[in-house]
Amino acid sequence: MAIVPVLIALLLRRWVALAAAGCVAVALAAMVLPRALGSGSDSDGPALRVMSVNLHAGRADATEVVELASRRQVDLLAVQELTPGAVSVLRDAGLEDLLPQDVLAVHPGASGSGIYARHPLTEMPDPMADTTPFEMARGRLSHPRLGPVEVVSVHPRPPISSVAIEDWRRALGTLPRADSGGPLRVLIGDFNATLDHTELREIVDTGYVDAAEAVGDGLAPSWPRDGRWTLPVTIDHVLADRRLEVAGYEMSDVDGTDHRSLFAELVGP
Repeated sequence: MAIVPVLIALLLRRWVALAAAGCVAVALAAMVLPRALGSGSDSDGPALRVMSVNLHAGRADATEVVELASRRQVDLLAVQELTPGAVSVLRDAGLEDLLPQDVLAVHPGASGSGIYARHPLTEMPDPMADTTPFEMARGRLSHPRLGPVEVVSVHPRPPISSVAIEDWRRALGTLPRADSGGPLRVLIGDFNATLDHTELREIVDTGYVDAAEAVGDGLAPSWPRDGRWTLPVTIDHVLADRRLEVAGYEMSDVDGTDHRSLFAELVGP
């Protein structure tokens, strides 16, 4: 859309406006185009395969979720909008056999979340658990080759009102910043934010890489899946510690949810 003012100024022969519009278009392209020009990785280090699904208040097809996780041989699955019913149907679909470790924050509606893992998982507290209806499950994964990996299933309250915006901003503010001297960290889920939000960029700039951007899929929208009532945007992310390389990334549709699921293969040193 940034090219439209350039074309209008050119047609009207407004040279000052053309120069200004051209500068803006170039600056915007410089910021946005790298998201579609990723390089990926061919590292052969230890892998951590992660997946995320917003379950749409438990409506997502549990069998599809488990089949996707099994086919991709995931080590960790982060879910958002985890309801008591969703826990049951995921269990019946065989998720606990595939990923026996879990940290769950189960709530009716859209405010629950969870982490399921192949390797030992220790629960960590959510600093906002007592101040917002949206609880973000946190855990420390004991990976046999990478060591401890701290993970958050991210899902702050959607910023759809003045009160909700403040809640959303506070929740993003509690997410752990990257620490090159500390444990590896992965933030994964529905951030209700794009990479154009300052609040998300500040988190990334502490030492994370957006997996989609790393492989050139940073402009692929994740919600809404059908795009029927709003412009599709990229609000679901895998943010990986920069010490992890992104060897692969993929989005997939799951019946019953309006979000696309995310998969990323992260490779350690």
